[in-house]
Amino acid sequence: MECPVCLEIYQTPLLLPGCGHTICRPCAELLLTEGNYLRCPECRLVYQLRKGVQSLPKNVALQRTIDEHNKTSARHDMMCPDHPNDPVTLYCKTCERSICLKCYFTNNRDTAPSIHCNHQVDTSEDAFTKELRMLDDRLRSCESRRDIEREYISALVSTEQKLKDILEEKLADIEKQKNEIISKVKQTAAKLKFTLKGSVSRDQEYLQMALQSSRDRLHDLEEGVESGQSILSKATEEPLEINKIKEVRKKLDALPEATSGDRPNTESFLKIEKFDTDLINCLHDHKRALSYQTEPPRSPNLSENGIIVSDTCIYLELQYNETVRVKKLTIYYKEALYKGFSEKVWESVDVTDLGRGVAKYVLRNLDKGTMYRMYIVASNDFGESPQSNELWFRTADRELEKRTP
Repeated sequence: MECPVCLEIYQTPLLLPGCGHTICRPCAELLLTEGNYLRCPECRLVYQLRKGVQSLPKNVALQRTIDEHNKTSARHDMMCPDHPNDPVTLYCKTCERSICLKCYFTNNRDTAPSIHCNHQVDTSEDAFTKELRMLDDRLRSCESRRDIEREYISALVSTEQKLKDILEEKLADIEKQKNEIISKVKQTAAKLKFTLKGSVSRDQEYLQMALQSSRDRLHDLEEGVESGQSILSKATEEPLEINKIKEVRKKLDALPEATSGDRPNTESFLKIEKFDTDLINCLHDHKRALSYQTEPPRSPNLSENGIIVSDTCIYLELQYNETVRVKKLTIYYKEALYKGFSEKVWESVDVTDLGRGVAKYVLRNLDKGTMYRMYIVASNDFGESPQSNELWFRTADRELEKRTP
């Protein structure tokens, strides 16, 4: 790897294409004569370079070998703290420290063996490469999590602004209608605004908690990523103590990952869109402004069109009014009473999987060929609705035939 002219390690090695010999760039510029003639210092072959030294291609393979040699030499220059004249060439995994050959073999032939002789030992090169690879893996994971936190914070900030816009729009609508009607509307408007602001205040408080939590996680991740990037960049330029790399990697491993509970859906902060701010409607029902959150549900509906009866099952489609919050629907059913038979007890089942104004449910394990009575009731934290209309139906005597279309 020595230049035949300056007898030193090549500096930017250039390849002479005719003879295949190599010369470093500074020496080539020195040997270049008038007319751009260059004589090979080894075989004396003469070249005419139209564009000067820039015409010669770089010996990429040799340059890569020189770079690798320089890195290896730099790491080998790290000296053992216990034996200052010996370079560090090994890494003791048990003690988690870099050692030299003397540390490993000292007193091996005496009665007192070396403290490292039975430990797990790796070469410094392999240990250095493994730690860098592990650090790079952790860094990639943290960078990905950092990007997720940034996107989530952006969504939270956007939602916060949207929440404020919706609030302003609703308040402006209330204010406009209040000025067009009589004093009774003003009282209703005040009630509407109070309820609306109270609901938004709770949502804003929860949103701020989620936003602060996400910002804290992002701050920790950015600090970790910055430390990891700094170690990686320094490791390519100068030798580093392996324990320093391991310390940074452990800090990255200790960064907590956010769960789905730490990132609530941004749409959950916009439930005020369900509030009815029509003051004309509120005049006819003075409790309407508070009804969604503070009143029992309206009576649900049980329609024959939404029922399919088989021998032991009934497929139900239950309809309810969304003006008031509905937490669950309860289905009450029993066998119809005939003469000579004792009164049957009402049985019930709760339905909590609710859609938008409609819930679907399958009532199973019924008796074949039996007449049943049924009605439903809606409920929430403030009470129950009046019961729905009552329906009578009869199960089939035998299982319905399956027809192939």
